[in-house]
Amino acid sequence: MSSPGPMEPRGEPARRPRGAAGDPSGSVVNGLRAARLRLGLSQQELAARAGVTRQAVSAIEGGQAAPSLGVALRLARALGCRVEDLFWLDDPEPEVEVELVGTGAEDPEPQGAPASRPAGPGGSAWSGGPGHAGLDASGGRCLVARIGGRWVAHRLRGDAAFSSDLIPAGARLVGPASDEPAGPAQPGRAPGEPPAAPPPALTRWRARLLESPEDLARGVLIAGCAPELSLWARALATGHRGVHLHRIEANSHRAVQLLRAGTVHAAGVHLPGPAGEPDNLPFLQDLLGDLDVVVVRLGVWEEGLVVAPGNPLGIRDVADLARPGVVVVNREPGAGSRLLLERCLAEAGVPAGAVAGFDRHARSHLEVARAVARGTAHAGVSTAPVAAAFGLGFVPLRAVAYDLVFPRTVLDEPAVQALLGTLGDAWVRRQLAALGGFDTAATGTVTARLSRAHGPRVPAIGSL
Repeated sequence: MSSPGPMEPRGEPARRPRGAAGDPSGSVVNGLRAARLRLGLSQQELAARAGVTRQAVSAIEGGQAAPSLGVALRLARALGCRVEDLFWLDDPEPEVEVELVGTGAEDPEPQGAPASRPAGPGGSAWSGGPGHAGLDASGGRCLVARIGGRWVAHRLRGDAAFSSDLIPAGARLVGPASDEPAGPAQPGRAPGEPPAAPPPALTRWRARLLESPEDLARGVLIAGCAPELSLWARALATGHRGVHLHRIEANSHRAVQLLRAGTVHAAGVHLPGPAGEPDNLPFLQDLLGDLDVVVVRLGVWEEGLVVAPGNPLGIRDVADLARPGVVVVNREPGAGSRLLLERCLAEAGVPAGAVAGFDRHARSHLEVARAVARGTAHAGVSTAPVAAAFGLGFVPLRAVAYDLVFPRTVLDEPAVQALLGTLGDAWVRRQLAALGGFDTAATGTVTARLSRAHGPRVPAIGSL
């Protein structure tokens, strides 16, 4: 049997269905019988639908004959599926060596975990700390992408395994490839960078791919906290544009750390600039070290105080947060929203210690909104689109640019080029604009090119 494309389906790798037959070499799985029975069809009924003989259907199901390309296409059409859903290569899941990102402080030991770990593969003890991926990593699901000629894996565990739906994995971890960590690729901390999140530690592991390497190489990883990234990813979910977007949840500083370590293709940032200076750029110049980058505008959103519907406490600005009885929920150190709140409080002459709940942290824009919606906080800093999505009140503070930071070294990768090309897609722009409070006038334009060697160069806004 011939086929115009790869016979391995996307997603879960091919496995021989119960009752399926294979060719004598065992390399092709035949799922025709299973597909027919799922629809409750007899061999004669399927033959009539497909315009072939019952004997042909029986021979193909039994593995005594291989269909021609035309017959395979007619069978697939009759069953309402793809040829690859009926016949596919049963090759072993390919294994590659990946650099597994150790989440360190963001991957705490599960409650009730034993104080000591049993010996891991090869007799070594795996602590689960920043230098190792943990004993439980074997068999673990992970998100995999090709970055700068390396395979990089992020574990899908806990909250990181979910968006609104369960995130499909790109691979399953098999075992450590070596005892020596592969990174961090760029250790150290730039001036002004909070110490809360350590650089991601990398360990080399073997991983069994659940998708073809070609499909995985079409994925782009962006670290960021903007829910708008999920809309962008949904627009690409069909795969028709030749690229897939995966978001790694991270605040602005953490996203830049992951970018410097080479574990994502891009970082999403929204760090409000000082008075008279552009957003993001002053901080990026300090945080990026010697990394040469291009800064691309995703949009400009309105940031402010999310409050209960109707604003029953009459909160008008940050000074009202210091009133008796008002409790806020803040973001963690390194978040752009926290930086905005700190700056606004300083400008209003309100000490942070005077605000109840200032040291209470939510780890995402959605967590802030949930806390206010549930009544466990009266206010918190987030964005107008998030407030609207939760039906909450909103007190604007200022507009802040949300930018995507790409290293120059990945800009020529086909997946990255394809991704940036989709920012001109009318569907993407309509969805972003429909959120309200998210300005897409400059979406997809380059706002700066930063180079440590030649100094910052901030051009007039233009396309890539």
